Amino acid sequence: MKTTHWYALQVFTSHEDKVKNTLQQKIDALPASEEDRLRPCREDILEVYVPKKTVYRRRDGKTREAEVKLYPGYVFVNANIKKPSVWHVINDTEGVIGFVGSGIMGEPIDDSEIDAIKKSVSVTSDEPDCKLRVGETVKIKSGLFEGYSGIIDEINIHKMEAVLLIDMNGNQRRLTISYDLLEN
Repeated sequence: MKTTHWYALQVFTSHEDKVKNTLQQKIDALPASEEDRLRPCREDILEVYVPKKTVYRRRDGKTREAEVKLYPGYVFVNANIKKPSVWHVINDTEGVIGFVGSGIMGEPIDDSEIDAIKKSVSVTSDEPDCKLRVGETVKIKSGLFEGYSGIIDEINIHKMEAVLLIDMNGNQRRLTISYDLLEN
């Protein structure tokens, strides 16, 4: 019978990596196997996960790669929180606000949901083919901004969107738009 489940932790925004690293250090300090049924061990906390994706941004005329958290303010943990000592190890970690869901223990998340998140951020050969490039000038071919031209500032290949810098009445504006509405 499976004893661990995935849970979402709400954490202070921008502390996701710090919480993950602190939890990992706590896990590494735990005994490898259960010596005492009441005390936590490494088998009780299997994984701490912060989903991130890579985006490309243009700043100062240069294209830069940046890692962006998919769920700012949240860390996912695969643990046996039915054991009170495990719950305390996790919940008492600096930066953790609490478990997400009803009640103090939170609600478990299906493995399939976490697998879908992991699959969406993994780099595979079947990623959408993007013919657009950061810094390229494109024209919007339909919609509210039809006929406007802009420079591609960012590309999100997973959402198939681009962020354009568009000149509107002398002011530069950022506009997120789907690939299929753009032409070279």
